[in-house]
Amino acid sequence: MSGGMQDYKITLTDRRGRTLILSPNGPCKLIEGGLEGFGSADFDVRVRAYASTAGGYAETRRFAERGIGLTFTVEDGAEEDAETIRKRILSMMDPGEDLTLDAELSGERRQITVIPAEGAEIRRPHFYHPLEVTLTFCAPEVFFREPEARGVQFGDRAPLFACPLNLWAGAGTVSGLLRVGNEAVIRNPGDGPCGVVVTLSAEGSPVVSPVVTAGEKFIRCPLTLADGSEMEIDTRPRRKTITVDGERVFLFDRDSTFFQLPPGVTAVTVGAAQGEEYLRARIAFTPIYYGM
Repeated sequence: MSGGMQDYKITLTDRRGRTLILSPNGPCKLIEGGLEGFGSADFDVRVRAYASTAGGYAETRRFAERGIGLTFTVEDGAEEDAETIRKRILSMMDPGEDLTLDAELSGERRQITVIPAEGAEIRRPHFYHPLEVTLTFCAPEVFFREPEARGVQFGDRAPLFACPLNLWAGAGTVSGLLRVGNEAVIRNPGDGPCGVVVTLSAEGSPVVSPVVTAGEKFIRCPLTLADGSEMEIDTRPRRKTITVDGERVFLFDRDSTFFQLPPGVTAVTVGAAQGEEYLRARIAFTPIYYGM
């Protein structure tokens, strides 16, 4: 293992909550060169020639599906022996189930969803040698992601008591101020664009035609959000939905775009045709990375 890889932890978790942990201090230890697929995924770039002129044009340019491989030894541990671990590995490698791979490498922590692509390869070079295991996965979503979503809250309350407090008749007093912030400057530190989950709620009065804008793109919903109701707009790939109080709705302006948050800094605003002062909003996003 190279010097930069002396400290690592790779955790595989299935939908039943079972885990397999690879670390230098545990019974499952990576062997030299035992990591595959943690850098960039393969590219799928194809160029088609022009019919009558020189050169051509890019017909396809994308990241291809990612393959991941783990090769490690299994020894008896303090809490369970190698045979127990071997049986759990075989049980977890189900091509019909997704696994979450959580990796801590070189001071970074990332996650990716993987599918077992082959059965576990388990061997013992000789009687006194620990088991050697190779696990092979594919990752259809390709990119690593941060383990926790980042969140931004729009609007806050700012108390405004003056001192000394003047209560003389006609002088007036302000005991508090509701400051509605309808813009947030959001930094996406990832390598590529990522979807967002925007939660809008009406507090104190109905909100008419709420809208979320990022740059030149927006999502406007021509409906009235009742006082106390909550709307969620999800722009993540393959999950694009709008729900109101948990029920899916299909009401959005025809010019709306389920935008992605690009890398770098983006100003996101929320508003409404009526009742904007009663609109509360928060936004969550999970940065993605092209490799570890």
